[in-house]
Amino acid sequence: MKHYPLSPSPDLVLPHRQPLPVVIDWTHWQQRRASVLATTPDVPPYLVLPEVHRILAAVLDQQLHALINVLWQTGARISEALAIKSDDLELNSVRDSRVLLANSKRKPGRPAKRGRHDPKRWVPLIDPAIIDELRRYLVTTKARAGEPIFTLNRQQVDYQLKKIHAQLPLPIDGLSAHTFRHSYAVNCLFQGRDIRTIQAWLGHADLESTLVYLKVLSGETHHLAYGMQF
Repeated sequence: MKHYPLSPSPDLVLPHRQPLPVVIDWTHWQQRRASVLATTPDVPPYLVLPEVHRILAAVLDQQLHALINVLWQTGARISEALAIKSDDLELNSVRDSRVLLANSKRKPGRPAKRGRHDPKRWVPLIDPAIIDELRRYLVTTKARAGEPIFTLNRQQVDYQLKKIHAQLPLPIDGLSAHTFRHSYAVNCLFQGRDIRTIQAWLGHADLESTLVYLKVLSGETHHLAYGMQF
């Protein structure tokens, strides 16, 4: 893992210390989810930002909290997240922190059905809170080079998420590690990121796998226009 001093440049640091303007009505989207899932059954169950924050606030175990935060802020598959090593993390400033994920759906050397698809992908980390959390986590756990930073296995994660779901009222039938992947994709759409970029972040070889999330918008795109000037 490479470490570089934080840049003192105001345009790198100060914007992230200021509260971001609220341009998304999360209550509206929570109310709409039931109808979205009812009318478009191929849309996977997802959570929106305030709900994921509630889950994180309820998790006291340091390792589980860091893992859920990685799933939520990168859209990683659980197998990809559990395979992260310290060398896969670049935790620098908010402009150049990222994580290298291995596309677990692809075997190295095997071409994708539609053209070339890299077996690994970089996903940016832009939240100062997760950058700080991962720095502290690596120091506390003394993760060894070449070894995964998380010691949990898939079954243990599933068990912990079931316990969380039993404690928190959530608007979905089941909470799994994949729920955070779906939630990441929907969160990217709500905040105006283009579908090709989301495809790259998710590691989808086929764009069709990413396009399903567009149905969450169901023709309503007013949130994308908020803040525009004419």
